[in-house]
Amino acid sequence: MNNEMFFDSTVKITTFYPNGYCATGTGFFYLIKKGDKFVPTIVTNKHVIKNAVRGTFRLSLSDSIKREKRNGEYIDIAIENFESQWTMHPDNDVDLCIMPIGSLISQSERNGKIIYFKAIDNSLIPNDETINGLTAIEEVLMVGYPIGLWDSYNNTPIVRKGITATNIKLDYNGKKEFLIDIAAFPGSSGSPVFIYNQGAYPDKNGLIIGDRVLFVGILYGGIEMNLHGEIHMIEAPTANMPVVNSNLPINTGVIIKAEKLFQLETVLIEKLLKGK
Repeated sequence: MNNEMFFDSTVKITTFYPNGYCATGTGFFYLIKKGDKFVPTIVTNKHVIKNAVRGTFRLSLSDSIKREKRNGEYIDIAIENFESQWTMHPDNDVDLCIMPIGSLISQSERNGKIIYFKAIDNSLIPNDETINGLTAIEEVLMVGYPIGLWDSYNNTPIVRKGITATNIKLDYNGKKEFLIDIAAFPGSSGSPVFIYNQGAYPDKNGLIIGDRVLFVGILYGGIEMNLHGEIHMIEAPTANMPVVNSNLPINTGVIIKAEKLFQLETVLIEKLLKGK
């Protein structure tokens, strides 16, 4: 996965509600591999799609021969009964959900529109051995749509750089989470987070020559301090409208460890096998 592929791994999600209100969040393309079968999906946070009656994706297009992206060409997909289309993570405390998009891709191709994207798969999720080889502080990239910001013509997200704010080898406050030093603006909910190094990178034994890409988690919240100095975690908001807020963000994102996707994969596959 070269660095240009980060820009094609996400999708901007716009949600609509019965009162006419709308919001934005981030989803990412995730490919489930099961034997010789592949299930393309989109993953985001539960709170991004909660109570939404309608949702839209903007999907880039490719040519039919080389399957290369055609910048400036895309289709907008609208989906009704939006929340009901998603499968929720079985753990109520894990803010993740998933939607299969194979039928959407097939329908678009029947209409002469070939969708272009680069999916993340679980081969990029580090195993225990790789995690144990990480240092206490690692550089990270987060890909998404903070405050709804994006390159709308080329249909590409915003990439931001930071560091791990807690040791990724540890479970922050006993949960499969860690913190990063990046601001969690509205629209960033659901953003994938990567450790990405070019040329060389450190491990516990010294310096390794080469490139490294690890898919380590998904942003779902941030940490704020109120006027009384109390610290608390909030879900990264999806709204981009002005609100009165006396809390002070401290530019710290809360990340669900990517390994929690394995449970979500299992639930979705079981659901598809049952034909529901």
